[in-house]
Amino acid sequence: MIGGSWGMWLRLNQIQLCVLILGVISLGLIKLSVCFLLWHFLAKIKYRRFLTVWIVFIILWTTAFVLMSLLQCGKHFSAMFGTSQEYFDKCMLVMPAMWVYLGTDIMTELVTLLIPIPVVSFQICFQDGTLH
Repeated sequence: MIGGSWGMWLRLNQIQLCVLILGVISLGLIKLSVCFLLWHFLAKIKYRRFLTVWIVFIILWTTAFVLMSLLQCGKHFSAMFGTSQEYFDKCMLVMPAMWVYLGTDIMTELVTLLIPIPVVSFQICFQDGTLH
């Protein structure tokens, strides 16, 4: 039975790693798609400059957290697929890294959602060249 539980732990750990990496990639792609949608709608040069910087930031954010997921145990890559004790002994920075991921994810989502607000409010106030 121990061999069965060991195989189950290994399989669950592999599934968890795949879900984590795919989740980071999918969140990054969703944020990028929203940025490109805003790029299409916000045709003014000053907003496109900000969006260019923001798109590069989102790409770097996604790349950094995919690498963090793959290298969460540092040079002990096999510890991710070892026993639970080996995983907890050699992968001590996993939880702080997940908290950083959570915080930066919320921050990037808020900024991405808040980008069009100044443009829309400015266009509503000065529609047809008059103040409404």
